[in-house]
Amino acid sequence: MPDRPLRLKAVLRDGPNAVPSKTNSEYPIDILRIQSIEVAKTSIPIDPSIHRYLRLYSIPNTPSAALSFPPLKTDMSDALLFEQVAHLIRQCQHHPSCPDQPIPRLPKRVIDVGSRDRRRPPRLHVNTSAERARYTALSYCWGAIQQLTTTRNSLAELEQEISEENLSKTIRDAIEVTRGLGIQYLWADALCIIQDSGIDKTTEINSMGKIYKNATVTIAATSAKTAADGFLGLTQPLAEGLAPFLLRDCSTSPIKMIAPQPELYPGQAQSRFQDPNILDTRGWALQEFLLSPRLLLFGSEEVLWQCQTESLRPLLASSRTYYPEITRLPSSVFGVAHPLMQNSAEDNVKIWERFITDYSKRQLMLIEDRLPAIAGIISELGHIWQDTCFAGLWKKFMIHHLGWFTLPETEAVPASIYTAPTWSWLSISCPVLIPPPLESVDAEVIECVVIPLMLTSPLGRLQNGKLVLRALGIHGRKVEQNQRLLSFYFDYKIDAFPGTAWFIKLGRTQSKMTIGLVLRSIRGRKYERIGYWSSSNNLARVLWRNVFPRNWTIT
Repeated sequence: MPDRPLRLKAVLRDGPNAVPSKTNSEYPIDILRIQSIEVAKTSIPIDPSIHRYLRLYSIPNTPSAALSFPPLKTDMSDALLFEQVAHLIRQCQHHPSCPDQPIPRLPKRVIDVGSRDRRRPPRLHVNTSAERARYTALSYCWGAIQQLTTTRNSLAELEQEISEENLSKTIRDAIEVTRGLGIQYLWADALCIIQDSGIDKTTEINSMGKIYKNATVTIAATSAKTAADGFLGLTQPLAEGLAPFLLRDCSTSPIKMIAPQPELYPGQAQSRFQDPNILDTRGWALQEFLLSPRLLLFGSEEVLWQCQTESLRPLLASSRTYYPEITRLPSSVFGVAHPLMQNSAEDNVKIWERFITDYSKRQLMLIEDRLPAIAGIISELGHIWQDTCFAGLWKKFMIHHLGWFTLPETEAVPASIYTAPTWSWLSISCPVLIPPPLESVDAEVIECVVIPLMLTSPLGRLQNGKLVLRALGIHGRKVEQNQRLLSFYFDYKIDAFPGTAWFIKLGRTQSKMTIGLVLRSIRGRKYERIGYWSSSNNLARVLWRNVFPRNWTIT
């Protein structure tokens, strides 16, 4: 027995409905809440609305390691971590919602990571004969730093050898993980795409969806703000306390106590416990995240495993419980067909609605990449949905998503260069929202055309596009005289109400809101979108009396 019993010191605060305790009350604590627990002078903060228990962890190389508690491990590059990941990859083959793992065809270029003993250095490997082999893919943020890249001048040299000293820390770490998993090849865009070749960039960007989809596992450097930061090493300390634990032989051994905390899913909105991972703000990363059937996420606090069956699984000691909120792509994208897993048309509408909301919040270094950065997802969904996507809007449910809108407090401005037609949410660089699905539709798509900048890249950058809608429309003067009947919001700041504005009707949502677009006449009988309107006032019907449908050509 220890010389003195362990004492837990609890700091109490008034509960939300506390009343003055009675004098000499035997149990005055029943109206108080524990604010923190102090263990050996280490304070663990407690939120009673969240923390219902403490997690106990054994400490390696102490008698407590023989207990059934999991060991507290914080080294992200530990060999046991790699063994665990390799085991999860093997397990994944038997998951009902996860795809098979046939040996894939290698991308055009991959990094041969060499040997773990470094006797054989890394080099750039060019696939010239449809070779098949397992490979990892890297999802990371370049940042503003200069890093080693493949150019037309350096290609031949890098095919002979890549000096690890010249690589960015993030790519070096990815090589280390790939070696640790026993996989020979790694795909990373900085080295596997010829950065000063427009033709090679276009070709490889068109293939990126397949590259991530076919990778054995995608390594996501979620904590690295730049390529120079890297992601391997010790995690940040958890909120923990060290306490002696009484063993069966009456001796004591230290254990660690940790208060668990809930977290939102990586790749989704910011949680209240930590800043969003850098990849959560990067436009290209969403496609990489969603098209990867298996993910290994290296955060600042822990390593997480993700596959189509397991939502989120911490690989090390965790003080957090994750609540997935991000939309996963249908399993049929990965070749998993099951009657119970098929999505309805309504499901598809909601999937794309959530995708638009998430993607529109993200940043891109080049604004003209807004469409190319999601080309892989569009290609995969188009195949399973048997549908065509026009500038980010699907033909089968285009009317439902034409009513996208920006928040009034958003200071949006039109893109400085052409990215998409004005009727597309891709035409404006700011977060957008989608109204509830329409229960009744009052408009019809007559024609929709988008013209890519390069015919060899149909899902690449656009140079033009038009949408012909058949719908009811009223002149803006009529709305100005009846502004109490409907509300309208411009997509970006407009100094004065345009005298050439027209309000066209899309339909009525499931929440009984009538919605439509605000257009502005530009030339001939062509229009551009400048805003969105809505009305829940039944009196607004009077505005549409004696109005007949006509065709509206929107560019």
